[in-house]
Amino acid sequence: MVQYVAVANRPPSLRYILYYAGPCPLCNRVVRWMSRHHRSQASFNFRPLPEQREEWLRQGLPSAWWEAPDSVLLHDELSGRWYRESEAVLLAIKGLDNRYRPLVAMVDWIPRRVLDWCYRRVRPATSLRPYRSS
Repeated sequence: MVQYVAVANRPPSLRYILYYAGPCPLCNRVVRWMSRHHRSQASFNFRPLPEQREEWLRQGLPSAWWEAPDSVLLHDELSGRWYRESEAVLLAIKGLDNRYRPLVAMVDWIPRRVLDWCYRRVRPATSLRPYRSS
C-alpha cells in the first residue's frame, strides 16, 4: 500500500518513507489515519516492513535493525537519516499539520529510553519476529 500525503500548492519541505508492521491492525489504522492529513508539512510514502532479511536489505533498510523489534522505521529521504520506535513516531507526527505540534512538545521532554520502553509495551503482539535489543 503506497500512499502520499502532501501540502497543497507548494512542495513539501519534508519527504518521509514510513515503514510499518504490515500484519499489525493498529499500524494499518494509523497509516490510513495519517493518509487523510492533506495539510501535512511532509509527504509520506507508506511501506510495510519486509518479512525476509533479503528483502529487508534489498529495500535499503539498515541491516543493524533487522534484529530489532518490528517497529516503525522512518526514512528522511532528503537527509538520508533513519529513525525508529518513539523517535520515528514523534517525527512523523511533527510532519503532520501544525495542530499536533503541541502534543509532540509535551512528549518530547521525556527521555527516549522511557518513550521506547512505552512504545514496546504498546506495540501490538502481531510481531513478525521476537524482540531482541540491538
